Amino acid sequence: GGLIGLGTNLDPALTKGDHLIGNLVGRPDTLPEILHEIEFKVNLLDRVIGSEQMLRVHSLKHNEKLLLVVGTEKTGGTVTKILKDSVIIKLNPPICPAEDFIFAISRIINRRYRLIGYGETVDNN
Repeated sequence: GGLIGLGTNLDPALTKGDHLIGNLVGRPDTLPEILHEIEFKVNLLDRVIGSEQMLRVHSLKHNEKLLLVVGTEKTGGTVTKILKDSVIIKLNPPICPAEDFIFAISRIINRRYRLIGYGETVDNN
């Protein structure tokens, strides 16, 4: 990986121990909106990626916990609503992505997160 040095006026206590990994820093009103919930179109794979067995991917379920990887950022999510053409997930922690984004979706299979598909944003609420 690559490293970058960046001089800021931030308190060094905030940046020690890599506490800002996955965070965005910018001037007020220049960063994308912080999302606590997203609606997206689900594109599930036929088979689970990373499993030794050839497991089929089943549809998402209400209250299911998932792992989303948006760019370099990982966030957990709980399925709160399943609509006709999309799904709504509550995120924990929230994310601050670009306007429209595509992300990886993983679910726990045999006590490990396994890739099951990808999502495309529909509406950033």
